[in-house]
Amino acid sequence: MRPLRIEFEAFGSYPGRVDVDFRQLAPRGLFVITGATGTGKTTIFDAMAYALYGEMPQKDGNDIRSHHAAPDSPTWVRFTFEVDGTTYVAERSPDYVRAKKVGSGSTSEKATALVTRYDADGTSRALATKIREARTVCTEVLGLSLEQFSRVMLLPQGSITRFLLDTSNEREVLLGQLFGGEVYERVVQRLKVAAGEANSAVERVEEDERHHVANAQSALRDIADLLGVEPLVEPDGVGGEQLTARLTEIEPALNESSEAMRVASAQADDAAGRFQEAEATLHRFDEVARLQQVSAALDLAAPDVEAAERSAHRSMAARPVVEAADAADAADAELRRSTIERDARCADLVALAASVEVQLEVGSAAALVGALGEAIAATKAKQALVASRATARTDLAETSALLGAAHQRSEQLAAGLARAEGDVRIHDDLLADIEPRRRNLDDLLQLTDRLQQAVRDQQALSSVQGERAERDVELRQAASRLDSVWKRFVATQAPRLATELRDGAPCPVCGACEHPAPAVDLEGEPVSFDDVQRAQHELDRLTKAVHELDGTIADLRVQLGEYGSLAADDLASRLDEHAEAVDEARSVESRYSELGAQRAAFAETIERYHRDRAALDSTLAELSARTSRHEAALAAAELECVGIDDEQLLRAATALERCRELAVGIESVFSAAAEAETLATERRSRASALLEASVFATHDEARSELLDQSVERRSIDDAATLRERRSQTDAALETLIGQGVPAERPEIEVLRTAAEAARHAADAHITRHTTLAVRVDDCRAELAAWRRVVSASADVRRRAAVARRAYQVCAGQGSVKINLRRWVLGNELDRVASAATVHLGRMTAGRYGIRRTREAKDARSVAGLDLEILDAHTGRPRHPRSLSGGEQFQASLALALGLADVMSLGGSGSGQRMEALFVDEGFGSLDPKALDDAIETLHQLHATGRMVGAITHVETMKERLHVGITVEALEGGRGSRLTVSP
Repeated sequence: MRPLRIEFEAFGSYPGRVDVDFRQLAPRGLFVITGATGTGKTTIFDAMAYALYGEMPQKDGNDIRSHHAAPDSPTWVRFTFEVDGTTYVAERSPDYVRAKKVGSGSTSEKATALVTRYDADGTSRALATKIREARTVCTEVLGLSLEQFSRVMLLPQGSITRFLLDTSNEREVLLGQLFGGEVYERVVQRLKVAAGEANSAVERVEEDERHHVANAQSALRDIADLLGVEPLVEPDGVGGEQLTARLTEIEPALNESSEAMRVASAQADDAAGRFQEAEATLHRFDEVARLQQVSAALDLAAPDVEAAERSAHRSMAARPVVEAADAADAADAELRRSTIERDARCADLVALAASVEVQLEVGSAAALVGALGEAIAATKAKQALVASRATARTDLAETSALLGAAHQRSEQLAAGLARAEGDVRIHDDLLADIEPRRRNLDDLLQLTDRLQQAVRDQQALSSVQGERAERDVELRQAASRLDSVWKRFVATQAPRLATELRDGAPCPVCGACEHPAPAVDLEGEPVSFDDVQRAQHELDRLTKAVHELDGTIADLRVQLGEYGSLAADDLASRLDEHAEAVDEARSVESRYSELGAQRAAFAETIERYHRDRAALDSTLAELSARTSRHEAALAAAELECVGIDDEQLLRAATALERCRELAVGIESVFSAAAEAETLATERRSRASALLEASVFATHDEARSELLDQSVERRSIDDAATLRERRSQTDAALETLIGQGVPAERPEIEVLRTAAEAARHAADAHITRHTTLAVRVDDCRAELAAWRRVVSASADVRRRAAVARRAYQVCAGQGSVKINLRRWVLGNELDRVASAATVHLGRMTAGRYGIRRTREAKDARSVAGLDLEILDAHTGRPRHPRSLSGGEQFQASLALALGLADVMSLGGSGSGQRMEALFVDEGFGSLDPKALDDAIETLHQLHATGRMVGAITHVETMKERLHVGITVEALEGGRGSRLTVSP
């Protein structure tokens, strides 16, 4: 992961907007982030963590908004970073209260989150839009939790030495967070559950064995009861082998039961056969008697059924003759109706046309329609001439009206033009009067602005001069304080070093391990070099502030220029005079502009009148020409309409239109009458032909033979049914008599009783043997299931033993008293210590290394995660607390770098390479040699491809490394500001 840019506003100690583009610092690679204590250097990295995870390491996530931000400023963070060549942007804003944009009061802003992915092809996609979802997505993309990210990207202030000096238990908690130790705890818990499940499986197997043996034993008792033999003796611990042997012993008795069932079934079948044969003979005897009765009944009904059948056939022959006669009568009626309709329509048309002196010929439909069409065409021609005359009259009237209106409008335009020309002359006179009083308003306004700025500059100069005097007093006090602290530091150096001496640890001055007479400060508490640095920093800050104030005073005097010698009252008096002149000039200019606008409006009106007059003249000429044309057209139309009576023409047109409506469909009326005549002729001929071909003399005779068609069908069906039943009865009688029929009805009750008794006996044998077979099958199935369970139980018991052993070993209950979680974390710690030794060796010229101890320090502690320092000078391991303060910082920094190496280069917690590292403070406790080594280590770390930022206020660090980011406190304690120096 490579950070590209961090942006935020109203966040932490920064009231304004901050933008740090790491791409500008990347060419440097190694740089310093500096600023006074408490100004907000670490806030840059808190913003990164908050954008990704919604939390900040070692800080309250509920106190995010800057206390110095403007009420209407929004609070937000935007972090842009790159992973595997893909760019991501994480944005967040917290819950906070801000001023309303409209009106008074405040409003609450809800927290938001957004994670966006930008691909190389220019497309983008939102990966998360919710608070928790954004944290999950960032964790997945980076492969790091918040704790892991803070260890890999930022070594936090005050916690660099914690990992070195932690106890084994404390270190286990941290390693578990970084390397996923909870996974191994879940593994151990799962092994415990698996061991319990395996033991339960063994218990279930044993229960299954007992269950199958008990079921087989119960089945064997039932078998013994059915066979009447002795059951198996039931001593304690009877098993499946004994039950199997006993089942084999009673096998002959099972065969005897099967044979007895077979003999009883055969006897029952013989008795049933004899009974069924006698029952069949009785059935034949009864059936012959019944069929003889049916045959006699059919003979009795035959004459009536045959007579009805003959009547039905005669009716069927008469029906076509009657239907043809009825169709001929209907055709004659239709011919009469269509002839009457045709004659009536023709009479109406002839009479209506004659009323307007038009004669129509009725010989045929075509002749009638043709004559009517000619009369209608002549009438329409006269109507067209009358309509043309009316149109000419209307056009002439309309054109005459328009011509009169145009003359009236011409008179109105002439009057308006005269009024507008008079107004222009009046405004020209007024403008000539005002022109001498106009002045250059722009020059007056520029002079006024210059005087107003001079007043503000003079007030600012007075304020800055007062602040300069206060800072001068503070500067002298800070110089005196630095001199006092420095003298005290020099005087108490030996006692201060004496306070760090430990029994058995070498003295940092002489190297001796015995300290018989350490120096003592009898005058008070010793002063540390940090106190000296703080005093120096305060003096530097005040010196810089005084210089800045001097620069501001010089700038203000330059800006005042010629007004620098004037008093504030004189400047105010001049400003008032110029204000009055500006007001008068504005009033004159406003009146002049108003009159000029009015004069321009009147001039535009005159021009518009001239344009309208020219257009109107053209319209008058065109209307005069149009009136002449319409008068000529009306005279021609009047001449063509001579001799036409308008009222008579209207009556003729109305009557002929009614005739046209009555003539619609007249062709179909004529056609219908002709078709009706043809159909009537055809049907009369068919009726005569059918009568002549039938057996009937007249149509009435044929009509008298007709029956209802349902009666016809029923009579024919009854005759067919009678013949079919007679045939079936005769065939059945012949078959039964051929099978043999006794002379008298046989008796079969004795045979029935014998068959039932034999069947009851056979059923008893079958039931007993079926029950016996079922219980034998049950016994055999239970014994087979018992054998399968016994066969499979060995594997179940083996797996249970393995599961119990696995849990005991991973839970630390075996001979090795280290659980799986601590064992895995110990291996990860070995990797960290190995990487840290490389860094520490570079810093200490190969003297020190770090390794994990394998044994506990005492009986109360837990083995596995303790650290010790290897000293090449003595060849013996040392406890980390035996190192001096500077050595502890070197070892802690090396350990932190080793931890970051392991995690960013494929450690258990992450597969991502972190291409940046920021170290927060701690360099102030190093002596010059150790500081040189630490700086060299940072150079070596940068050489591996990382961007490295050191957060510090140590002057040596700022002198030897590029100062990439500077954080400064704003005046009056109103927060901080940040400057990036590429």
